Amino acid sequence: MEKIKILPQTIFKYKCDSELLSDTLEMIKDEEWKSDDQIEYIGQTCNCLLNRHSKYQKLHKWIHECLNEIKQELEFVNCDCIKIVQSWANRGERGQRMWRHLHPNSFMSGILYLTNSNAQTFFYYNNIWNDNCGMTLWSQDNRKYEICHKQSTIAGDLIIFPSQLYHSVDEHMNEGDDRYTLSFNSFPSGKIGSFGGKVGMEIDIK
Repeated sequence: MEKIKILPQTIFKYKCDSELLSDTLEMIKDEEWKSDDQIEYIGQTCNCLLNRHSKYQKLHKWIHECLNEIKQELEFVNCDCIKIVQSWANRGERGQRMWRHLHPNSFMSGILYLTNSNAQTFFYYNNIWNDNCGMTLWSQDNRKYEICHKQSTIAGDLIIFPSQLYHSVDEHMNEGDDRYTLSFNSFPSGKIGSFGGKVGMEIDIK
């Protein structure tokens, strides 16, 4: 039997300037953090609109440049630009993780790793044999037939991916150092689609 590997997919990685990364981390540490009874999960900032704060302007300007470079790479010609709609920070203490989730009401999402960690981001996508013709022929809790990519947490890496891609984070186990990341959602802005084809609209994202 021969196995033929098909249909590779792509997400994108950028590297943040070290000075910008350091400045952002220090500001993030001073943010107010939500208190949560679910102590096993990574915490998040109370402010989920960091993109609207002037002190993070330089960072988000760079992220916007990355998003729109991807727009060009993917040849999204029926779209004026991609803009960030929300951004927030995450803090993982020892033993904490993030549940499996996706990002509704968003087109592209991203994670900027502000510190190093053993914890990885797991990205999931259905194997083409999974749920084929609406049938599931194996146990529902069997993850064997999902495609899973494990992304290492390396300070300065910015990972940008489709918002409908499920992802999670395993346990952060570094001694003494918390795991900090900045996450964001983005959406097409301006003229979108084809007005001539009667599938056009305009969205003004601030």
